[in-house]
Amino acid sequence: ADSINRSPLYSATVFVGEIGCLMTAFVKTYPALYACRVLTGISIGGAIPVIYSVLADLYPANQRAGIAAVVTTGTGLGMGIGQVIAGSLDDWRLPFIIVSIPGLICSMLLLLVQDPRRGEKEQAFLEKRNQIINADSTLTDGEDIV
Repeated sequence: ADSINRSPLYSATVFVGEIGCLMTAFVKTYPALYACRVLTGISIGGAIPVIYSVLADLYPANQRAGIAAVVTTGTGLGMGIGQVIAGSLDDWRLPFIIVSIPGLICSMLLLLVQDPRRGEKEQAFLEKRNQIINADSTLTDGEDIV
């Protein structure tokens, strides 16, 4: 995730997970159910590092704990809402369809999100960048560079 745009990467991980979730509604065998749930789990495992990487580039260090708490709380609330939906329906398959369709739409919308510049909120990065810029400007002020 350090060398590519994270928006398509995150979009792909969400898409794969939601496909696994949607396919769960149509399985006929236990191995197929297992495969779909594994696919969803792998997707979640791939999405989490990307989420926190983007958050690190959007928020300074002193705000990250609060933002991480909001993300984690949202994750827990989402799981709780999913269980309420599942518990209020008679068919165990329908919740997978209800939950996956918005996720698939969101995965496509993620392709429109611009990836934030890496390291922009890191004080050490900013200091080093300013040193390089200042050193470069002092070298080029009136001097010929060979």
